[in-house]
Amino acid sequence: MSRSTELPLTNRISDGRVRSLLRNHGMRVTRLRCDMVKWLQVVQSPVSIKTIHFEVGGDFSNIYRNLKRFQRAGLVRSELHLNHSDLFSWA
Repeated sequence: MSRSTELPLTNRISDGRVRSLLRNHGMRVTRLRCDMVKWLQVVQSPVSIKTIHFEVGGDFSNIYRNLKRFQRAGLVRSELHLNHSDLFSWA
């Protein structure tokens, strides 16, 4: 799942749970969305879109659009960092 490190087995979220979560919020299930949800749920602090892109992979613009979708659904929150970039964390 992650380019730099794999998540410990105890922190992994089941694929079925992730698919249900996405469907319950009216979203199609895609590999990128599933990977983003799994990764964001275990990250301990807010992260930049660049970090998410590096860790999860995928197209940068798709990651951005999915983060905004997640935010509208109440799944993630964003905060403005001092350098005027958004940091995202699981809600």
